[in-house]
Amino acid sequence: MQDKEQNILGREGRVPPQAPEVEEAVLGSCIIEREALEKVVSVIGHREDVFYVPKNRPVFEAILTLYKKSAPVELLSVENELRNKEQLPIVGGPGYLSELTRSVSSAANVEYHCQILIEKYAKRKAILDDADDDNYAYSSDSDPYELLDRKMTHVNELSDILYRKKGSHIQDIMQETLEYIEERRKNHGIHGVPTLMPVDKYTGGWQDGDLYLLAARPSMGKSSFALKAAFNAALVDEDRHRTAVFYWNGEMKNRDLLKRRLAVEAKVNYIKMRDGKVSDKEMKRLIEAAGHLYNGDIIIEDTPGIGIHEFRAKYKQAVNEHGVGLGIVDYLQLMSGQGTFGTREQEISAISRGLKECAKETDTPIVALSQLSRKPEDRAGGEPFLSDLRESGSLEQDADGVIFLNRPEFIGKNEYKGDKDVKNKGWIKVAKMRNGMCGEFKMIFDKPFAEWKGLGGEYSDDKTDNIPRPHATIPHSLFDEEYDGNVDEDAPF
Repeated sequence: MQDKEQNILGREGRVPPQAPEVEEAVLGSCIIEREALEKVVSVIGHREDVFYVPKNRPVFEAILTLYKKSAPVELLSVENELRNKEQLPIVGGPGYLSELTRSVSSAANVEYHCQILIEKYAKRKAILDDADDDNYAYSSDSDPYELLDRKMTHVNELSDILYRKKGSHIQDIMQETLEYIEERRKNHGIHGVPTLMPVDKYTGGWQDGDLYLLAARPSMGKSSFALKAAFNAALVDEDRHRTAVFYWNGEMKNRDLLKRRLAVEAKVNYIKMRDGKVSDKEMKRLIEAAGHLYNGDIIIEDTPGIGIHEFRAKYKQAVNEHGVGLGIVDYLQLMSGQGTFGTREQEISAISRGLKECAKETDTPIVALSQLSRKPEDRAGGEPFLSDLRESGSLEQDADGVIFLNRPEFIGKNEYKGDKDVKNKGWIKVAKMRNGMCGEFKMIFDKPFAEWKGLGGEYSDDKTDNIPRPHATIPHSLFDEEYDGNVDEDAPF
């Protein structure tokens, strides 16, 4: 135990959480009975700092060293291991080891004793974490969102310590496994958050705890694809698949983002909306589309240049308070690393690592949109590769899945891999899928509405765009033939 930690734990004359007699009983049990040592390792693991008394830590480290080498663990071997490490005088010599073996007559209660040590250790860790957070908070350049993220991380770490799971016998999990397989068979492979687009064939739906990159050159339709995936997840008619979505929109205002989706739903040209040239009939369609989207459980956050720590704090809050099951980052390069970095590549690495950690901590999928370098534009058909991910090689490493969008027509290409009919078409390339398969498929890109559509079959336009959805109450006057353009003040829009 370092002097600094001892000072923190014993501040104001308080007695730190500890159980010295129990520590001695646990160490004595390890030395006299091999079966007891196995139980100790299964509960405590390799955490030597579970032991508070300074001289007990080297003893436990020596026991672990012998255990890892499958060597006998008994009084003389532990003594010899400590002597080789020149730590025998630190623990009090052979006499103290003999006292440990005499301090316990039976190892029958060793698991209970280990649980006591874990609880004391958790309390000490909470004290030290709070002190560390306090010191950070006092720093003049500290970030409050990073502080919140640190505290949440500490809470999760304490939870992992206190609720450490034991292994399960195959007989105990066989029935659960068979039920899992049968459920997946019934659901045709979609067991994550669905997009209701062909990409589900490759992902099985966005999977909990995974980070996905949706990457393309600018103006390829990344936001349109992500928006469609978000609303499909939030409005799918099956309860078991429907989920709340947190959408960070770093490129445009929330209103502009929603206008784009309304244009798609209502089949109204976005430019006409922008210029105020929408007809009465089109306005009716827009308000009806608003009714379709109104009950979508989607939280849109448009704080510009949000930092990774701030995002993680807000996202975790949304998961805890609103049951969010999918996060979308639009887009990664507009986020800041909130720290000091030598290069932009290091900052992007910190962001992607932070997003992956956030996905694992919340056990939800996160989809991050990302820019590509210009290299695809120099290739035939503009095909993108993993090496084109912009500014960081760690993006490929951190991501569980990488999906590229490519519209050859948009970048002036006349064909793609022998296909000379590229007009209004886009190719979606699943270049990496840690828990699925890779491949490539075509979709229609409807330019007037910036809408991705399936080519047919299970993911045809009819099936993905006419999803049964809860409908908001719409004032009847808006659908009168004599509609004059005025909206009822009590209407939700």
